[in-house]
Amino acid sequence: MKDVGINNAAVLVVNNKTKEVLAYVASQDFYDKRNNGEIDGLQAKRSPASLLKPFLFALSIDDGLIVPDSIYPDVPIYFGNFYPKNSTNTFTGMVKMDEALIKSLNIPFVKLLSDYGVDRFYYFLENNDNYPEDRFDKYGLSLILGTREMRPVDIAKLYTGLANYGKISNLKYTLTEDKPKEYQQFSKGASYLTLETLSKVVRPGNEKLYSEQRPISWKTGTSYGMKDAWSVGVSPDYTVLVWLGNFNQKSIFSLSGVETAGNLLFKVFNIVDINSKTFEKPTDDLKEIEIDEKTGYRKFYDVESKKVLYPKDAKLLRISPYYKKIFVDEDDMEIDSRSPNFDKRKEKIVIEYPIEVSNYFFLNGVRENKNVKIAYPVQNLNIFVPKDFDGYKKVAMKLYNPNNEYVYWYLDEDYVGYSNEKEKFFELDIGKHKLTIVTENGAREEVKFNINKR
Repeated sequence: MKDVGINNAAVLVVNNKTKEVLAYVASQDFYDKRNNGEIDGLQAKRSPASLLKPFLFALSIDDGLIVPDSIYPDVPIYFGNFYPKNSTNTFTGMVKMDEALIKSLNIPFVKLLSDYGVDRFYYFLENNDNYPEDRFDKYGLSLILGTREMRPVDIAKLYTGLANYGKISNLKYTLTEDKPKEYQQFSKGASYLTLETLSKVVRPGNEKLYSEQRPISWKTGTSYGMKDAWSVGVSPDYTVLVWLGNFNQKSIFSLSGVETAGNLLFKVFNIVDINSKTFEKPTDDLKEIEIDEKTGYRKFYDVESKKVLYPKDAKLLRISPYYKKIFVDEDDMEIDSRSPNFDKRKEKIVIEYPIEVSNYFFLNGVRENKNVKIAYPVQNLNIFVPKDFDGYKKVAMKLYNPNNEYVYWYLDEDYVGYSNEKEKFFELDIGKHKLTIVTENGAREEVKFNINKR
C-alpha cells in the first residue's frame, strides 16, 4: 500500500462474546521510524468519517423517527450555513433510509440527525467513548460526518455493542480483567434491523461472491481530506476494525474505505471467522407494524400499506411527514374555503414533498421517462379555445399513464398539483405556455404550446 502513499495501518480484533481483544496491531511496524511506527494508531484520535451512521440509524428507529423503509430527502439542502454533500457529489431525490445507510449518503443522515437532535446523539457518544467535552454545539450537524475525533478502540467498542444487540461495554485487554459490565444503549430489535442493513453493503472485489456464504455486517468511511480509510465489520462472534492512513496527517489521493481498508478487513475475517454465521432474529423484541408503502411511515391515511418489523418497546412510529389531506373540486384542482365550489368539495390524500425536493425534481429531472408521457397537447401545437355561454372553455391536458404513476404537474413553471390522474383542465390565457410533468424518480416530460381564442 505504500506505493499509493499509505504508510500506516492499524487492526483490532475483538471476541464479541467475552469482549476480549484478540489482536491489537497498533501500527504496521513498530521499528519503522521513518513513518512514525512507534505511534499507537488504535489510541490516536482520528475522524471517524461515516462510521457513526449505523448508531444514529438504530437510535432513530427506537425513537420512532424511522424504519429502514422510511424515505428522506437526498437533495441540495442548506442547514443554516451548513451545506452537506455526498461523497459522489450526486443526489437521488427521495431515498429509503436503509439505502442511505448502505450507500453511506451524507444528506439524509444530516437531516436525520437534525430530527433526532445533535445534543442527544453527542451525549450518546460521550457516554460510550471516554472522551468527555462540554460543548457539543461546536460540532453541529457535521457531527454525523466525523468532525468529532475518536479513538479506534472506542469505535470498535461501539460496533462490538451493536453485534451484542445494543449492549455496549468496555473492551477487555488482559486475561486478569473481569468481563466488563454491559449497558443496553439501544434495543435488540433496532440493532438487528441495523445489522441486517449493513449486511447488504456491497463488498470489494471477489468478496461479492461470498456475501451469502460468509455474512458480515460492515461499514466503511473515508474522512474529509482523504486522511483516514476505515472499515469495521461484525459477525456474531467477532468485530474487526481496520484503519489505514498516515500518522503525519498527509492526505492520500487514492484513499478508499471500501477498496483499501475493506479488502484488508475481509482478509482478516477470512482468517478469524471463515465460517461466519448470520445474526439471529430477536423475535422476542420485534413485532409487525403497518406502514404506508410509498413513504415508509406509520399508516394513518387510507393508502396502500405493508407490514414491517419494528422493535416492541420503541416509541410509536411517526406518521408520514409527506402525506396531507386536501380539498379538490370536480376537476380535481385543490380549493379552499374561499372557492365558490367549496360546498361540492371532495377530500383527497396527496403526497407533498418539501420545497427543496420538488425544486430538485423539477430542475434536475432530465432522464427520459419511459412510462408516463404527455398525450395532449403535442409539441408546438396551436390550440384554439372556443367560447360558449359560460365563457371560454378550459383546456384539457392529457397523459399516457398506464401504470397510474403519481406525477408533479407544472404549468409555465408554476406547481399546480400532484396526482395520478390522466387528465386535468386549465383556464389559459392567450399566448405561449409550457406543461411539465415530473415523476417521483425525477423523470421529466414537457411540451410547449400556444393558446388562441376565438
